[in-house]
Amino acid sequence: MAVIAEARGMSIPSLVQEFAEPTWTAGERRARAERTRAYLAANFGVEVGEEESAVPL
Repeated sequence: MAVIAEARGMSIPSLVQEFAEPTWTAGERRARAERTRAYLAANFGVEVGEEESAVPL
């Protein structure tokens, strides 16, 4: 990580923060999965079950 941080001209804590910011929480992933299932059902008539769309924690 130190090499990457140095190459980007930033500190290691700043690099870690940059990596973490776009990472979704488990709750955010579940909500996204629910919205996607609803969209597929409403727009394509496809019912996706819980097992088919298991969200890894």
